[in-house]
Amino acid sequence: MFKYLLIILVLFSQKSCAVIKVPQDLPKVFDVINGSCADNEDFCKIDIKLTPADEKNPSEKWRKIDQITKGDKRFYRRDVIYRGICVEKDGLLPDYNEYLNDGLRGSIERSYCIGKVKFYELVDFLDIILGVSFLCLTGRGKNKYIEIFSITNTWRDLRKPENSQASIKLRFIQGMRTITMVLVITCHNYSVMTLTFSKNPEYVENFSIQPVAQILIGSFGFVVQTFFAISAWLLALKLHSIVKKNGAITFKEILILAVNRYFRLIPAMILIIFLYRSIAMEVFLPPVYFSHLEAEQLRCRNGWWTNLLFIQNFSIFEGQMCSPPTWFIAVDTQLYIMTSLLFYLSYKFQLSMKLLLGITVIPALCMQTHLVMTTDFDGLYRVTPRNLPVELLSTSPEIIFSYINTICNVAPYAIGFVFGEIYSKNEQKTIFSTYACKIFWFISFLGLPLVTILLSLYEFPEKWKHCWLLL
Repeated sequence: MFKYLLIILVLFSQKSCAVIKVPQDLPKVFDVINGSCADNEDFCKIDIKLTPADEKNPSEKWRKIDQITKGDKRFYRRDVIYRGICVEKDGLLPDYNEYLNDGLRGSIERSYCIGKVKFYELVDFLDIILGVSFLCLTGRGKNKYIEIFSITNTWRDLRKPENSQASIKLRFIQGMRTITMVLVITCHNYSVMTLTFSKNPEYVENFSIQPVAQILIGSFGFVVQTFFAISAWLLALKLHSIVKKNGAITFKEILILAVNRYFRLIPAMILIIFLYRSIAMEVFLPPVYFSHLEAEQLRCRNGWWTNLLFIQNFSIFEGQMCSPPTWFIAVDTQLYIMTSLLFYLSYKFQLSMKLLLGITVIPALCMQTHLVMTTDFDGLYRVTPRNLPVELLSTSPEIIFSYINTICNVAPYAIGFVFGEIYSKNEQKTIFSTYACKIFWFISFLGLPLVTILLSLYEFPEKWKHCWLLL
């Protein structure tokens, strides 16, 4: 264990000598001109599009802006700037041509204004205090349906020693889940860092060129797929355990699995929908995020019911997905039910499960290939400062075609299920008995993900972009 920790420490100690330098005479990417609004004022977040004042003879400053905008995607775009300002209620937003002396013209692309919320802030704050107290204090001996929301009760369950032989053998899964969760949290923290107002955006840009940061950032677009593989692995173990216990599997048992899963997830989903449909979210977000919040709430007014059926990611193609962060629950539920049904069919009609998975995966890969070849987009979702503005992020082609839709996640789920089947059938055997097998597994386990990450970091030439993306 010590040697692995040493390797990690050495990697994190490495720093790149390269530094991203941005001309200091360019307009600030973010600026809050006046954040302390009076009672008769609204706080407005505005997105300003910069263009050359004279398109035939652009200024030197515009040439710098254009060069950065068309260059390395680790830079923020400099042709769109973001401002926070207080404006009198029912007043007009200012005309942003303050940069005319620099050969630039500013026009407002998007704006969102909101007034002070006093009464609701107090009520929501009290609700949060009461809710947290309820979750923390609810313990054993209470109603069994309320008990599942108890943080203290959950903590006690987590600390219980697990002595079953099956659980001991699967401890490595817990390690993978822990590492994946750390990466997911890191991914979202970095994403927020790139999407929110920052006094020093150059820090974000320079962070992205550090060696370890590049590995982390390159893995962010694939990290959730590890969850899908683990979920499929555990599903395979569950289905095989039913077969070992009963000698077969029935449609009724598949239906019970699906219903139990639905009722485990639906309470949390209802709570999320309630938050999106209420004013409560404003307590958690600063004003610069209110434009994103408004976009989310507008989508949830019409599409909330899709979340209750776990099909909300289907609405992404119309840009109407309610609560985009819940996309992975929808995809996992859909693939869970689909794979369970395939497993049932394989036993009922004596078909090869690998054949059924292949029949499912190959069309999915063909459809994904068609999207990559015929759609003008980068092909991969990369967590970069170019994802601004945040309210349009969930409708970007990279999110829609390579991250959120079910098709692009069929393959990792199938891979996880195949590994689960291999484990179930060889549970009592030693698979990697020779050093050659162990070395091959180690190289594959680390090498293939690193190759994938490096490919995701590479800026593909336009001529060969689609071919690289298919890899």
